[in-house]
Amino acid sequence: AGFVPLAFAVPTAALILIVLVGEWFPSVTRYFEVGLEDLLSEAAIEGEDPPFSSEQLEDMAPVVKTFAWFLAFGVVLFIAGFYVAAALFALSFMRFQGKIGWPACVTVTLFMEAFYYVLFEQLLNVNLFKGILLGGSFPPL
Repeated sequence: AGFVPLAFAVPTAALILIVLVGEWFPSVTRYFEVGLEDLLSEAAIEGEDPPFSSEQLEDMAPVVKTFAWFLAFGVVLFIAGFYVAAALFALSFMRFQGKIGWPACVTVTLFMEAFYYVLFEQLLNVNLFKGILLGGSFPPL
């Protein structure tokens, strides 16, 4: 439980630091621009058709694809539990997104699963969420 605030505090502090540095040195912020404000402002202008150019849609494709991977991971996590979701996600992401061969994907996935099991179940004595199909009701929040 003590790790959760740290997990939120470190990325938040890094983002605050980026914003502060960007205020003092505006040229730094060009490396962090994602164009969300531009997309939203163009979509809000009425009478403009289409709201997104083909170039903007091409730029958004990797973001949408990554979001879809993590959304699928969350759904499988809720249904089948952490170990099944982590294994399916690692295996499929490495194979289809990373274009890595099956032997390497299976090897990394097995080592990852063994690491999670030893670390959480054996050393820390923490039971990870089992999923609603395998006995869990809802993940603890």
